Amino acid sequence: MGYKASAMGKWSTAIGSYSQSTGDSSLALGVKSVSAGDRAIAMGASSSASGSYSMAMGVYANSSGAKSVALGYKSVASGATSSALGYQATASGDDSAAFGNGAKAIGTNSVALGSGSVAQEDNSVAVGNSTTQRQITYVAKGDIAPLRGRHRHLQ
Repeated sequence: MGYKASAMGKWSTAIGSYSQSTGDSSLALGVKSVSAGDRAIAMGASSSASGSYSMAMGVYANSSGAKSVALGYKSVASGATSSALGYQATASGDDSAAFGNGAKAIGTNSVALGSGSVAQEDNSVAVGNSTTQRQITYVAKGDIAPLRGRHRHLQ
């Protein structure tokens, strides 16, 4: 529905000028939005959901990872089962999550919390980046155990 809108996938829907829905059971809603993944949802002008079961919401939002979610202007969720929330948030690692403006979760199973935070290593949590550190407050004590004989970590 809309000028040059195209719903080519089985049971797919395209609403908005130049919107395209090519994945089966997919939805493209917004001018130039594209839902190419099966059961994918793209909502917002120029949004793209190409991963199967993925969702992109926001202008230029892009979810290319399978089962990924990108919410926010220019947010990107390219890792499988990743989530990006916020302006230009990026979750490129598989099973990663980025929350905040410009947050980046690059490592597999990583989490970036807050504006500009960068989680580069696998299995890491970042609340800042190499130039901006943040303080974590109101955290209860946990159990302490040795790690690799030198460091200690919470269990």
